[in-house]
Amino acid sequence: MLVGASVAGSGMESMIEIDESMIDFFTVVLEIIFSIIVGIILVAAGFLIFNAFAMSVLQRNKQIGMMRALGSSPKQIRQQLLAESFMVGGLGSLIGIAIGPFLGRLVLEMMVYSC
Repeated sequence: MLVGASVAGSGMESMIEIDESMIDFFTVVLEIIFSIIVGIILVAAGFLIFNAFAMSVLQRNKQIGMMRALGSSPKQIRQQLLAESFMVGGLGSLIGIAIGPFLGRLVLEMMVYSC
């Protein structure tokens, strides 16, 4: 978000000689717009993750039924599914935190070299 705003701000600065306060204003506006877009993307990603795990549970009806037949309580099954979702979500978050900044820099460098 900040990278996009700074790239846009520096691009405007290099194209046109404008007042510094105008560049700051545009940078702030772009940061707000990017923040809103990031929020929308996070909500959409949350729905996609929820849908993926809901489909996973629906496809495991036979396995869940066998676990119930072997004496597992609904609470134990729920705990197992929640533990799995937290592990998958945690692993995905850690990978995203580790790789995200590098991918951001890579995209930024690709944008600089393409111009």
